[in-house]
Amino acid sequence: MKTQLRTSGLVHGRLSYQGGRAVAAHHAGRVDIPVVIEEPGKPDVVTRLPLALLYTTKSSIPRDSRYIRDVEYPTLVLGTEPPPISVAPIRSAQRLKYVTPIDQVVLS
Repeated sequence: MKTQLRTSGLVHGRLSYQGGRAVAAHHAGRVDIPVVIEEPGKPDVVTRLPLALLYTTKSSIPRDSRYIRDVEYPTLVLGTEPPPISVAPIRSAQRLKYVTPIDQVVLS
């Protein structure tokens, strides 16, 4: 059964996320990722989303040993599917000033 994403109230269907799994998926050439959309007062929605819809509050992520071991190695080298990430809707155009598209996050 395919879950349909309802984007009413979202700013152009964008969702925010914190962490490195989506960045690793982007660098591995993936176009989508499993997600859990969490909204207060609503049941969680488990689905897949294009990485182009995801934004993060981080403009850079350290490519340290933890990132390599826990995120990059399983995704890039082993080719495993990352576990679902938790995302939340971006409901305000004002908030877009404070988030970065996943494809623009720098690994440092």
